[in-house]
Amino acid sequence: MTGIPLAIVTTPANVNDSVPAMRAVDRVPRLPDAKERLCRPVRVLLGDKAYGTPRNEHGCRRRGINALLARPRSTWATGLGAVRYVVERTLACLGHCRRIKLCYEKSGPHFQAFNELAAIGLCAQRLYG
Repeated sequence: MTGIPLAIVTTPANVNDSVPAMRAVDRVPRLPDAKERLCRPVRVLLGDKAYGTPRNEHGCRRRGINALLARPRSTWATGLGAVRYVVERTLACLGHCRRIKLCYEKSGPHFQAFNELAAIGLCAQRLYG
């Protein structure tokens, strides 16, 4: 099962995953609940050891988000394998786009736009096909 990407943030290759995490959380749109009321966009943030930094935990607390982030260099398993599978499968589906797999773009905004187009295509395929 493939998830629907709600926010995509692209960065240069040498940027740690934890740096743009809160920017991605802020970009998630507010979606209606079962009663058609707009609810908070993010209630829980799940992440592996790359996201378990004090900056991200503080950012989650400030936004009222329950952070289930593994601490870096911890030895215990997070138990997030079933949830991470959906994320990894979505990234694999986005990776089938040649323009994303091999970056031809010279500017960051163009590469961001192609990532968003691929996400739109994935959403359309998931919703209508």
